[in-house]
Amino acid sequence: VRADGTQAAVASSAAADDDDDGDEALERKLAVFNAWVASRGFPVNKLRAVHAPGMRAGAVAAADISAEDVYLSVPLHSVMDLHTSRRSAMGPTLRRVDAKTGGRSDPFHELLFFLVNETFGHDRAHSEWKPYLDLLPKPRDMDHPAYYTAEEVALLRGSAIALKLKEYQDSIGRKYRGVQGFLMDPDDPIMDPAVFTAEHYKWAHVVLDSRAIWWGGERHLVPLLDLINCGQGPDPARVHKTELDGAGKNALTKAPWAFARGAQVLENYGQPNHVYFQFHGFSLAENAHDCVMVVLDLQEFVGHRT
Repeated sequence: VRADGTQAAVASSAAADDDDDGDEALERKLAVFNAWVASRGFPVNKLRAVHAPGMRAGAVAAADISAEDVYLSVPLHSVMDLHTSRRSAMGPTLRRVDAKTGGRSDPFHELLFFLVNETFGHDRAHSEWKPYLDLLPKPRDMDHPAYYTAEEVALLRGSAIALKLKEYQDSIGRKYRGVQGFLMDPDDPIMDPAVFTAEHYKWAHVVLDSRAIWWGGERHLVPLLDLINCGQGPDPARVHKTELDGAGKNALTKAPWAFARGAQVLENYGQPNHVYFQFHGFSLAENAHDCVMVVLDLQEFVGHRT
């Protein structure tokens, strides 16, 4: 139990909601998550997590926010990333996996394994990030192209994205089979085959692809910041950016434009719609960064030439 009592409150109020993503359960998870954020001592937080119809969840301005104001400052100890994973109880397991690969570090999979263990592992009820992880949609709730059936992908036939989705889905399965041999160890109680399943691997892969925030060349899962949905603002060239403060202790994000209290805070991710669709499952009606994806079969071209 945390000294501030947060974990005890989480265990009692959210345990029944772990497998429920209805509106009432979501509202309870949001309330617990907001309380958890308040307990973490963010230096700056002008947001409140809310139910956002059509988007599942989002964040609104808890006070008026001016353009270029810092609206969120998240301490690095509240971020899930390569560094927190190595300092966690899973650190020895990650070092063992790293040693089995000949010391070739794989930051993506280290974070993925950490995410799976914290979310589905045997000690998940005591995870430091439980209120955040409870808020993430679970595998059966995923409305993401990685989960499209073959019939659904076939509806996109004639567009380049249909081929890209099939390749994306296949690559996730292929990568799981590739790392499977490094996961299971009878002497390691963490790497339980019942936890590190293909389903959980796919879920974590999609979470990292769709929610990770980048800085310093690395992925980071940043509670509350990853609830900011995408939208184009008054200046389409102004895209999202998160960076560390001067002390290197907090991740800062500045408002791309002004938001009145109660308004949903949005960020322009600065990507074309085919990237949004493949990795996030949405597209924007107005997107100055959109472009047409053209896939050329060079082998077929060379064959015609000869």
